[in-house]
Amino acid sequence: MSPKPKSVASGPLFKSRLPYRFFITVVAIACLFLLFGVFYLIGRLNLGQAIFCFLLFSGYIYARFGRYAARIILMSNKIEVAYFFPWDRPLAFDFQYLASLDHLDIPGAYTFKEYRWYRNYRKLSLTNEKNEFCEIKYNINSSDDSLLVRQLEGLIRSAGPGRAARPR
Repeated sequence: MSPKPKSVASGPLFKSRLPYRFFITVVAIACLFLLFGVFYLIGRLNLGQAIFCFLLFSGYIYARFGRYAARIILMSNKIEVAYFFPWDRPLAFDFQYLASLDHLDIPGAYTFKEYRWYRNYRKLSLTNEKNEFCEIKYNINSSDDSLLVRQLEGLIRSAGPGRAARPR
């Protein structure tokens, strides 16, 4: 008995791992909660000050590390994005083939390119064969991001000449 040939559409072409920035965000916010809780209990801060400091610093940590933290699944005719925080709604974009792709890093810590050690998040703009546009903001590991972009560029090239534009 010979094994069945594997279909192209049977499984995902790409599936991102859990981003380490998600762990940084959760652990740092938990530590801030404990820190300001201890400061409140020993009398260094009153309740209002402790809550204000906790919200201020945890908001900063979320904006730097946790914003748009997501898991991305790319299939041959669909991309799905599931965000880890509930205020970012999950999205799915269907396509027969991709007409264009634009990938952009949103800079983080420094404005000089040689000193950018961190990107806040990335933006992916996709256009399908019906000229429908989808903009995806996401935050995944750098190695997963380069693999995702290569897979998307491969989908554009596989659409054939004349059907898809070259990636920008």
